[in-house]
Amino acid sequence: MRVPLSWLRDFCDFDLTPSALAKKLTMAGLEVKAIDKVVFSDQQDRHSKIDENIELVFDIELTSNRPDLLSVYGVSREVNAILYWNSDCNSSGDIFNKRAGDYRLKLMELPIVESKSEISNGVSVKIEDSDLCLRYSCLVFEDVTIDESPEWLKRRLISYGQRPINNIVDLTNYILIELGQPLHAFDLDTIEGKKVIVRRAKENEKIITLDEQERQLSPNDLVIADEVKSIALAGVMGGLNTDIKENTRKILLESANFSTSCISKTSKALSLESESSLRFSRGVDIEGTVKAIKRFAFLAQSIDCAKPSGKILDVYPVRFSPTKFSVRWDKINKILGLALTENEVKKILYSLNFDLKVDSEDKKFFYVSAPSYRKDIKIEEDIVEEIVRIYGYEKVPMNMPNFMMKCPKISKILSLQRKIDEILQKLGLTQIITISLINREMLSALGYEKLRQFEESIIELRNPLSVDHSILRPTLIPSMLEIVAGNFSKGNYNLFIYEFGKVFSKNLVNGSKEQQLLYEEKYNLAILCTGFQMEGFFELGENQIKADFYFLKVILACLLKEIAGRRIEIVPQNFPEFDSTFSAKITFQNGCYGAIGKINERVLSNFKIESINDIFLAEIEIEKLMEKIFGDEKWEKQIRFSTVSPYPPVMRDLSIVVDEKIQNKDVEDLIITSGNNLIENLELYDIFRSEKIGMGKKSMTYKIVFRSIQKTLTGEEVNEIMNNIVTNLQEKLFATLRS
Repeated sequence: MRVPLSWLRDFCDFDLTPSALAKKLTMAGLEVKAIDKVVFSDQQDRHSKIDENIELVFDIELTSNRPDLLSVYGVSREVNAILYWNSDCNSSGDIFNKRAGDYRLKLMELPIVESKSEISNGVSVKIEDSDLCLRYSCLVFEDVTIDESPEWLKRRLISYGQRPINNIVDLTNYILIELGQPLHAFDLDTIEGKKVIVRRAKENEKIITLDEQERQLSPNDLVIADEVKSIALAGVMGGLNTDIKENTRKILLESANFSTSCISKTSKALSLESESSLRFSRGVDIEGTVKAIKRFAFLAQSIDCAKPSGKILDVYPVRFSPTKFSVRWDKINKILGLALTENEVKKILYSLNFDLKVDSEDKKFFYVSAPSYRKDIKIEEDIVEEIVRIYGYEKVPMNMPNFMMKCPKISKILSLQRKIDEILQKLGLTQIITISLINREMLSALGYEKLRQFEESIIELRNPLSVDHSILRPTLIPSMLEIVAGNFSKGNYNLFIYEFGKVFSKNLVNGSKEQQLLYEEKYNLAILCTGFQMEGFFELGENQIKADFYFLKVILACLLKEIAGRRIEIVPQNFPEFDSTFSAKITFQNGCYGAIGKINERVLSNFKIESINDIFLAEIEIEKLMEKIFGDEKWEKQIRFSTVSPYPPVMRDLSIVVDEKIQNKDVEDLIITSGNNLIENLELYDIFRSEKIGMGKKSMTYKIVFRSIQKTLTGEEVNEIMNNIVTNLQEKLFATLRS
């Protein structure tokens, strides 16, 4: 919320410097993020008494539960309360009979000139659904002159960030900013029968809004209509068919109060946000509709652009009745750790325009009711918070709590995450954290098969904040690729990242009587590598580590060996998001727990990623895998101690040529079983294909380390074992030695 200081001074007199006032507001819960400067032309602003060409504007960050602060007048009430509490005014005496608002704040009770014609010039209002329209006030204006707004009015709007349009529209925007009450002006001559009907939209009803976009509505939407057509999307935007034009001579000014949930749903469903919908979605003061019309009438006459005709028509089905609840005197100080007197508490609450009544029978209680614009005040603790806001958080003493604290038990998931962070960060990877919400387009970008795979298990949000965040992600891959696209667009092509995050799904399960819908959330782990890991650390290119399929596979193997003490298997299998040359599933005990591969060009294109290096990604269902390995036991690998051999190792290289379909696991298993328990380490460090080797063939080179804990192995002994390994490979896998 942007608040020009000259505008604030219209309602509140203060001698504080802008920075001092900003600090007090921030400490009271209205965080002033910045004090901006707006520079105008050389003309002076007589209306707001600005004698300089620079306007100071507070940029205030507001919480969603304080819609009453979405106006200059609302902020001025807070300033008034702060100044009143810090004033020298005695905390006793007639303060209890007089509101703090009368002490400093200039209340908006501005008269209008009422004509002698019939009420509202024959205009009638009908509210068909009083749950969605809580109040509808309106007034006809005649002798309308559409022109450019005066300089002071344009300055005020520009300071806030609004673009001036014409005097009538500018006045409605001005009052929205000033009082927080949205107004809308209709060209009265375009309203059929002069009848205003507030109703639900009809099924598939269409309206062209002021932004010249045709929008299809549903019965969940509320419209303002006449006898023939809808003329506005209630609380969001007006219709183009009743727009104010240069030849407009009569207007109907609307000032209404609508259901917050209705306006919020319509705004989100149509992806249409406005200053009005922002306020109605959070809550507008139901007692402010008539006051806003009076303010408009006063200003319209002062700039001679329109004259009120008739009386204000006010349809108010259920009038506001403040909620009263009890507060215990002793609980205030007990919660805050203060020693406030009753008079001090009363002074603060009166400064905020709260009604207060002491219980005549039980002096331990008093009753409070909040003003109509404070919908966030509902319970006793809310009153305590209001008191400490104005009293000053900085004045609350800092005392250590006097109780025994126990270290919380670390969950399996948190312990697992810490281990994963430690291992992967030691390997040079960077952790990322992304939002758990994505959209269907991001899933379909991985391929139609991928979307179909998750179709039945996707969890959609009923009221998403935006269309981009409409479903809970069933996989981490789209989130990872969005990060890649963002980094590539900024020239960062070397990424070695991982995310440990939740994925979500729903499934039908057989219950005791019928099928039930089961929602599930589990942790997955995704690792992505592309480019060079060591770029910038070494001058020689050969010292840089370039990401490839086998690099990523080694990272996974190292990780799972450390956290589980088990080996995973990589089995070739095609996935729609991966290139068929490098695509495999991650298995353990014949169960599939993830996939690893190179992102294919189609997926990269869908995510608008222009890559200069191949992108390799692995996603593993880490929580499910750990449950499979350990069950209900602690998720820690068993540590086994063995004697360290005092004898030297013997190393051999083995290069074989096998059929393309032969998997590394098959070769390694056969080598280990043929090694007479003397193989200490086995590593595949090269795979080579060429025409010389033959079509459908590949060369695999292994490094084998032999060692005994009983003696030094001789060359003859190792050669004998190697011969046995080669013989078994030839007989069982039809391998040949590569010359």
